[in-house]
Order: sequence, then structure tokens, then C-alpha cells
Amino acid sequence: MAYDNYGQQPQPGGYPPQQQPGGYPPQQQPGGYPPQQPGAYPPPQQPGGYPPPQQPGGYPPQGGYPPAGYPQPGYGGHPNMAIPPQSMPGRMKAAVVLLWISFGLGIIAVPLLFAAISLLEAAGGDVDTLYVLALFNIVLLVLQLIGLIGAHLRQNWGRLMLIGLCVVGTLSQVWQLIEMESPGAGTVGIAINLLAIMFLANKEAKAYCGA
Repeated sequence: MAYDNYGQQPQPGGYPPQQQPGGYPPQQQPGGYPPQQPGAYPPPQQPGGYPPPQQPGGYPPQGGYPPAGYPQPGYGGHPNMAIPPQSMPGRMKAAVVLLWISFGLGIIAVPLLFAAISLLEAAGGDVDTLYVLALFNIVLLVLQLIGLIGAHLRQNWGRLMLIGLCVVGTLSQVWQLIEMESPGAGTVGIAINLLAIMFLANKEAKAYCGA
């Protein structure tokens, strides 16, 4: 494109370029280049003179995500809060399965215990302690069912209830082991309760229940 004697482009319609106040010619850029219009700055260059990176297909970079090196958003918008797992962790699931098995065994044991109480009472034996034990086991079974349901609903109170019931169950079975001299059943029950406490108290189970 041709420039006039002052280094400016001709104005539309053939009019001469506008003069500076006082009749002085317009200022020229160094090297004889025409002056740039306001806002006509070149785009910023990358280090080394390379153009900015483009997305595949020529699309502009997508927004909405923080660049690399910045903390990613976590659970609830906090970058340092761990996202809870979507499915029940393996060790917690094993503890819940063990407690469901012990719950089923307890349901079977209650009528057998009442049958033994009836036979002992008919023989004239002392059944007061057995009645207290039977009622105590029924209360524990009801609370255990509530705790299991809460754990499946990802409620932290259900997890804590199961841990407390396992502690109480362990103490009860230790007492039965000493008083009734039944090492087989008591040992298995104590082992189940201790494993359940370990699996329900780890950080994966806490995160799953929102603790």
C-alpha cells in the first residue's frame, strides 16, 4: 500500500491526512513506519518468539479449570479436603459382613437360650442370670441392626455405634468366657469384634461415612 510524503496511509475519500496543531507534519515512527492506531498493538509473544499454543483443531483453550501447579478443588470446594469414596471400602465391607453374620447367629441363639432357660427352670435351677443375659443380648441385637443400617446409609453415627457395640460385645464375651467356661464360641466372638473395630476405625471408613 502506498504512503504519502509523511508516512501515513491516505484517508478514505482521498482527503489529506490530518495535520497536527500548529501546522507541523504528523510524527513518524522510527524507521519510517506509519504510526499505529490506538488499540492496534500486536498480540503478546511467547518466550523465543513462538506463537501461543493452540488447542487441537484450532479451537481456543477451554476455561473453567485451574492451570497446572495450582491446587485442584476438593470435596465441598476445599482443595485440601479428601473426596469420599463412592463405594464402601473393602475393609469396612468386610467388617459389615462379619457383623451381619454375628447378627444372624445372635438371632438364632436367642430362642435357643430361652429354650435352655425353660428347661433349667423346669428342673428347678436358678435362671435369673440367664434371663438377664437373654434380655441383654436382645438389646444388643436391636442396636446392632440400627448401626448396620446407618453404616449402609453412610452415616457416621452408625459406624460409631457399631464400634461401641463391638467393644461392649467383646467385654461381654470375655465375661462369658470366664464364667461359663465356653472357650470356643467366646474366642470366635472376640476375634470378630476386634477385627470389626480395626476395620471400622480406619481412615477409609471415616471418609466413607463423612467423618
